[in-house]
Amino acid sequence: IQHYVRVKQLEQAILFPGFQKDIPIFLALLEIFLLPSLWEGLPTALMEAMAMKKPVIATSVGGIPEMIRDGYNGLLVPAQDPDAMAQAICEFLKRPDLFEHMAIEGYNTVITKFSDRAVIEKYERLYDEVYGSDL
Repeated sequence: IQHYVRVKQLEQAILFPGFQKDIPIFLALLEIFLLPSLWEGLPTALMEAMAMKKPVIATSVGGIPEMIRDGYNGLLVPAQDPDAMAQAICEFLKRPDLFEHMAIEGYNTVITKFSDRAVIEKYERLYDEVYGSDL
């Protein structure tokens, strides 16, 4: 993707930040969050962007499709397909209202499925199923 950005002379508009310490401050500056991974588990970076109500575009690898429902709370593109990623970015530029809606749904997804409270509730239900309510 970095090669594609250079070839298309988009260096002024697209940033490849690498490791960051001040995630909320950094995410607040973004208009859109891209995750062009080749493999992932359940990416924290994606959850952080969604929690900040940022529109997200990510590759459909690993656990990402468990977090993103394509067209509902973000967009999924094939891995190693810079043209598909570029097309998704163009779609964002054409339809910012749609992406604003997806960003809100992304936030709702993180809160309902991946927040501390949501995870604790899932564990409590699991323990109840396995051990009963005797604990």
